[in-house]
Amino acid sequence: MQQVDTKPQTESHSYENEDFQELIFWYTEVTPTRNGCYFMKNEDMLMVLKALSNETRLNILCWLSKPETMYGDMPNAIKEEFPGGICVGSIQEKSGLAQSVISSYLSTMQKAGLLESRRYGQWTYYRRNEEAIAAFLKHFSSSLRVKKNENDK
Repeated sequence: MQQVDTKPQTESHSYENEDFQELIFWYTEVTPTRNGCYFMKNEDMLMVLKALSNETRLNILCWLSKPETMYGDMPNAIKEEFPGGICVGSIQEKSGLAQSVISSYLSTMQKAGLLESRRYGQWTYYRRNEEAIAAFLKHFSSSLRVKKNENDK
C-alpha cells in the first residue's frame, strides 16, 4: 500500500512532527460484526471527521499523544488517577489561543469521542480516548478500502 504524503503543502499549516501521519496510518484491531462493519455509526464518523477538520483540534490530538514530553511534570494524583491527562491551561498555552476557544475545541473533541476528561478541584484535565481513536481509524480505513474479491477482508 502506498502511503500518501500528509504533510502540509504550504507553510501556513503546521502539523506537529509526524504525529498526524501516525494518527492516520496507525490503528489496532477491532472486532467486526457479522457483516464486516465495525462498531461506529456514520453519524459518529462524521462527528470525528468534523472535529479533526480544524488544524488546532488536530494538533491538540497530536500533542496529547505524548503528554509526558509536552508538558513536563504533572501532579502525582493526576499521573496515578488519570494518566496522560493534561490541564486545559497547558493546552491553551501551547496553542496560543484564548482559553474559551480551547475549551470549545476540547468540548467538540470530547463529544466526538476523541477525548476523555476529569475534573480535579478547579482544573479540568483531558487525555486521548485511545479505544475510540482506534475504532475510528479501523472503521475509516475499512470503509475506504476497495475489495478486489470476496476473499479480501
